[in-house]
Order: sequence, then C-alpha cells, then structure tokens
Amino acid sequence: MSESVVIFGVGKGFGFSIAKKFGEAGKTPILVARNADQLKQFVKDLSNDGIKADFIVADVTDPTQVTNVFSKVKMAYGIPETMVYNVGDKTLDTPFSLPLEQIKGIYDTNVFGAITTTRQFVGLSDDSKLNRNILITGGGAAFHPTKDNVTLAATKAALSDYAFSLHDAVEDDNIYVGLITIQGLSGSSEEMQPDNVAKVYVKAAQDRSEREIKYPAKPSDF
Repeated sequence: MSESVVIFGVGKGFGFSIAKKFGEAGKTPILVARNADQLKQFVKDLSNDGIKADFIVADVTDPTQVTNVFSKVKMAYGIPETMVYNVGDKTLDTPFSLPLEQIKGIYDTNVFGAITTTRQFVGLSDDSKLNRNILITGGGAAFHPTKDNVTLAATKAALSDYAFSLHDAVEDDNIYVGLITIQGLSGSSEEMQPDNVAKVYVKAAQDRSEREIKYPAKPSDF
C-alpha cells in the first residue's frame, strides 16, 4: 500500500489546500476533478512547493470514471492510504425553485458520488491489512435547513447519515471513516482560511478516532 491520498473535488479553495497539507505531511496527493487545465496548474504549483503530486480527470457521478481513477492510482502508486470526498454542489434553492432534474443532479453529486467512490475505495484489495482512511466533507447546512437551502441541507443530511453508517460498517476492517462537518464559509475568518481547514483533514487521518469532527466547533456562518 502506498501513502497516496486520492482527493475527489479539488478546486481553488479547500481541495487544493487539502492536497497541499497532505503533501507537506509526506503523502502523495492525487487530485481528481473535471477541469484538466486547473488540475495541471495545481500540480505545477505543488511541485514548486516541493510536493510530488499527480492528477486524474474524472466525474464522480460516473462509476466507470471512478473505476478508472482507482485503477490508475493502484497501477502507478499502489493501493491508496486515504481518500477524501470533497465534492459538493452548493446551489441554493427554495422548495419550488429548481427543476426536478437539477435537484437529482445535486443529489448525484453530493450523495451518490460519495457512495460510488467510497464503495470502490473499500473494495480495493489490501492483503496487508494496514490502516486506511476515508474523509468526507460534510456541511453545517445539514443541521440548519431553511426555506432557501432546501436541496443543500437535505443532501448534506443524507451524506452525514451515510458517513456514520459507513463508519460503523468498516471499522473492523482497519478503515477509518471521518465526517468533517464544515460549519463556516471559506475565508470568512482566520479559522476558515483554506489552509487551516485543511489541517483538520490531515489530523483526522493521523488520529483516526472521531466519527465526526465539526469545524469550527462553534458554527460561524449559520
């Protein structure tokens, strides 16, 4: 098993910082998202900081593309130690404002994608029985539904329930599942600077103890 970290959902905010902080901790981050040009630039930026990284273009809502991600990672780096599901569609809506097809798409991104990626990660053969980690980005909206964040709140609540169930299902298989519930907006405070948020993920993978970590501990934007 390699000390690589597959990060699904790498953008300019938390995703890139999560990759950087794992790289600084001596891991090899594998960046996954749909924008190839952006991913290339991220890998270049990490290289400039002395961090070896790689990227794979994929859409997490397509199980075939997810299979391809893990096949490439396993071939090049061995079985990854950690996967991070940081994908999220944060579209705000009322109970009647979005077309049903768009609501389905948000569920596919926020919930189905997490199920697809974690199932495949768990299913990777690992005869060594070494510890592995799954970190899932949750959101404070799960606990603060309003008439203006209907689908976001519902999908984050569903994602939380799934993460808790998965934690209990695989804990005897040396796989730690941690839900990182983000309770603030990126950049809205010193705590919510992406690099500070990213440190929570690295620590969670090191400690491997709490089923859910709420960050910041006191909600800052709800």
